[in-house]
Amino acid sequence: MRDRLSIFLFFLMFTQVLWAQSPVYEVEKTYEKDGVNINVNVEKTNIDVVDTIRVQLKLEIAESVDVTLPQLSMQLDEYEFGVLEYKIQPKKLLDNNRVLYQHDYLLEPIVTGQFNIPSLEFSWGKDEQGQKILTEPIQVTIGSDIDGKIHGEELTGIKSNANVTFEKNNQWVWWFCGGLFVLWIIVVAFGLLDKGKDVKRLYKSAHQLAYEKLDDLEKEALTEQNRHKEFYEKISFILRWYIEVRFDLNAPDLTTEEFFQAVNKSNALNQDHAANLKRFLEHCDMVKFAKYSPGQDEMDQSAVLVRQFVKSTVDYSRQVDVTDKTIEFPVDVKVIKNA
Repeated sequence: MRDRLSIFLFFLMFTQVLWAQSPVYEVEKTYEKDGVNINVNVEKTNIDVVDTIRVQLKLEIAESVDVTLPQLSMQLDEYEFGVLEYKIQPKKLLDNNRVLYQHDYLLEPIVTGQFNIPSLEFSWGKDEQGQKILTEPIQVTIGSDIDGKIHGEELTGIKSNANVTFEKNNQWVWWFCGGLFVLWIIVVAFGLLDKGKDVKRLYKSAHQLAYEKLDDLEKEALTEQNRHKEFYEKISFILRWYIEVRFDLNAPDLTTEEFFQAVNKSNALNQDHAANLKRFLEHCDMVKFAKYSPGQDEMDQSAVLVRQFVKSTVDYSRQVDVTDKTIEFPVDVKVIKNA
């Protein structure tokens, strides 16, 4: 009875945490054209300069159609907003052979004033049959909670600023305490405190996991279906993840240019590897962003090149724990000495 009650409390708390973390959007703009649905969602339009704002771009379309979502980070004025987070969600398969593309941004204001989330262009299709939708700009007001200027030792502004800091820190304390409570519920519910069980940890090498992901990609037969954009998105993601684990580089979340800046600073790759990787990832970017259409032979050769790179950089000391979880990227790595 105690175990059932513990499991029920765990799922209740887990649901509450998920609900609390889901952002609520004040502005939800919807556009529709020829069966294509587009959403531009903005978390709030009146914020303080010390706060953040979430922007979500969504496009729902037939699976077989090529699409291009706008790069919001490239269109923002660098003196108005900064990009704290940018995440491309995995493509979601819907009913009736439709898919959902979603990009999420977390922005921080730079100065106070009234600014716009700019008009954004969503496009799909090819050449003369291509279509596009241009969204409306969304105005955001950036204010400040400071009551007065800090001049001549005026304490009102200092007091206001201190209150803002205290309130934000207080929120993090509650989140931390809530997280510890949820962790305790998980431990109780699943009996992880049972000292009578001796669990042997299982590890797989970084190159072995990369091979498994490449095998899974090959089974999808994307090259035979001429789904070149999806193929290059997945193979470049696998390669970047492998580089992160194998060479301890933060590769998946960086642009190609930023990635190679990190490579040069780390000296993890030799010149030949770095040059080959740069050419390959730039080729991937051409397919993903410049609408370059490679042939099947070129796609097959790309898969061979990635396998050759993994084979030439094998390191058994870079191990990933696969004991009791499904491996999702990125992962924590354990370095095994004398492996």
